[in-house]
Amino acid sequence: MSTHRNAADHSLPGEKPLPQGRRFDALLKWLSLHARTACRGVVLLVCSALFLAGSSSVFSLPFIPSWKSMEPGFEIGSFAIGRQKGIEKHVVIARFDPEIFDFVAVSAMFPGKKMQTLRDWVQSENLVAAINAGMFRENGLTHTGLFRFGDLVNNSHVAERFGAFFVALPHGEGKLPRAAVLDRTADDWQEILPRYAVAVQNFRLIGADGTSPWRGRGEEHPVSAVGMDLKGRILFIHCREAVSVSFLAESLIALPLDLKQTMYVEGGSEASLAVREGEKMYVWSGRGKGDLLPNGFLLPNIIGVRRRSQEKVPVQVNAEPGQK
Repeated sequence: MSTHRNAADHSLPGEKPLPQGRRFDALLKWLSLHARTACRGVVLLVCSALFLAGSSSVFSLPFIPSWKSMEPGFEIGSFAIGRQKGIEKHVVIARFDPEIFDFVAVSAMFPGKKMQTLRDWVQSENLVAAINAGMFRENGLTHTGLFRFGDLVNNSHVAERFGAFFVALPHGEGKLPRAAVLDRTADDWQEILPRYAVAVQNFRLIGADGTSPWRGRGEEHPVSAVGMDLKGRILFIHCREAVSVSFLAESLIALPLDLKQTMYVEGGSEASLAVREGEKMYVWSGRGKGDLLPNGFLLPNIIGVRRRSQEKVPVQVNAEPGQK
């Protein structure tokens, strides 16, 4: 289960914080299935700390000042967002032009699919990038809000406590953005949702007015989010260090990103972002238990990015972004 005590969109009435997830139990289950791999990961972690400090090892966080173009319509960058409790925090952001890339929602509940690490989702689904789709219920599969991709449905229920939707792949008459983040308090979501093949619901991090409904510092954990800027580009956002959600929201608003609506998708060690550049792949996971898992957590549901015309290529994992 992937939930948090402080995860509540305070702009919507009658909401209650979600209970704390049983992350440690999930970790033990994972280790029991992959003990040998996990042991190798511990050894690799120690070796990385002793000999590979600052290099592009499994556990390092490459810093990319400002924006770096990975290919037309796809940029990535790292940005300092300030200090919290004396520790410097950073975000990694992948930014995509929806006119060049499509967005998909994939679930282990769909026919022929299974839970995988984020890097395996990218490889198996022939994606350019992927990020958590959101929190999930105690069965480990069901998304906590609306989640569908065309006729494939993980959860058809619109959760009252969630104030944002990610939508993509419009169909029918009328001109709509190819992808967008909707603010439930500002957009006509009931009319818009049926016109998109992809619909994923979660907490609202930043609203249509450019402000955040989150107040107070609250619990701190790594965070993944999906945002939209003023030009309609879609941003996959990842903070590897633990931060309070309000601090992250305020920091993102202060950056020169021109962010509009932004949706919180995951918090904790499971929060992950994976991108690929040609034959290379870069994966960021939340600090914590995930550092002991060399391949990351098994995730049931993801949002992915796919070129509108592409072929599968082999992947070399954890290279330095921008290097050939």
